[in-house]
Amino acid sequence: MPSRFAHGMAVGAATYAPEIAALDAAGLPTTFLHTGGGCTALQVRCAPGRHLLITDTQDSLAWSRDAQQGWAVGAYRDDAAEEPESFHTTNDSTTPALLTLVQHTLRSGRQPRAQDRGR
Repeated sequence: MPSRFAHGMAVGAATYAPEIAALDAAGLPTTFLHTGGGCTALQVRCAPGRHLLITDTQDSLAWSRDAQQGWAVGAYRDDAAEEPESFHTTNDSTTPALLTLVQHTLRSGRQPRAQDRGR
C-alpha cells in the first residue's frame, strides 16, 4: 500500500496531468513535485542548470483545479533557487494561458534582482 505522501503526490500529478502533458508535448519535460511544507509545484527542466517552477498566483498549486486562481511561473538557476531570475503571473487558469506564460517567461531572460539594481 502506498504511503499517504505517495498517494497525495499521485493525486496531484493526476490533477495536473493535462498541463504536464501539454508542457511535455511542447518539449518541456515537466514533473509534479513537493517543494516543502505541504506545498507543490510543477517543475520544468528548460535548459542545463535552469528550471521553471509553476504555482498558483496565490500560493502553491491548488489540490483542486476548481480552486486554481491563475498561474505563476518563475525561472530559476539550479545553484541559486531561492530567488527567481524572472517571474510572471496571469489570472487565467487555463492550460493555453499556462503555455503562453511559460513561453513568455522563457523568452524574457534574466531580470535584474533587487540587490543587482543600481550597480
